[in-house]
Amino acid sequence: MELENKVVFEGLFNNYYDRLYIHALGIVKEKEDAQDIIQDVFCSFWENIGRYDLSINILPLLYKIVHTRCIDFIRHLNAEQNYISSRLVASDMENCEYLEYDFVDYQDRMNRVNDEIKKLPPQTRRVFVEAVLHEKSYQEVAELLHIQPSTVKTHVSRAYKALRKNIQFFLLFLYPF
Repeated sequence: MELENKVVFEGLFNNYYDRLYIHALGIVKEKEDAQDIIQDVFCSFWENIGRYDLSINILPLLYKIVHTRCIDFIRHLNAEQNYISSRLVASDMENCEYLEYDFVDYQDRMNRVNDEIKKLPPQTRRVFVEAVLHEKSYQEVAELLHIQPSTVKTHVSRAYKALRKNIQFFLLFLYPF
């Protein structure tokens, strides 16, 4: 089975990489970003290849995954830009060193939050990311992961409970600076 999956995966990669790259490039506009997104999509696809029915045309699913990752990437960039802009408006324009430090501090905080999320059990993490970070409804997540909406709710609840255990996680938001 592993060899079959590898052959199918290599075929998908060789046949669809260019199409998916062009699709991503059309959305994110930067070559390196598009390449990174496609790389991430194929890595994730390989890690979860057992979840997919490879007997059907998988290209529409890959397009959907790439599109979603591109939108998430743009949202993240926009969030960073909004954060920087809000800090510029709120601060004196003279103190650029403070803003640079502020952004580094923000990045550090976001990295710590991501580290805490990565500590969640795999299924709980996947549900949490889809429902909370990707802002999908419980029903959408349930359909995507082939589980019940009540199971999605349970996983999200467990994720929040696990994250609350680490007080530093919440201090990141309570006392941002």
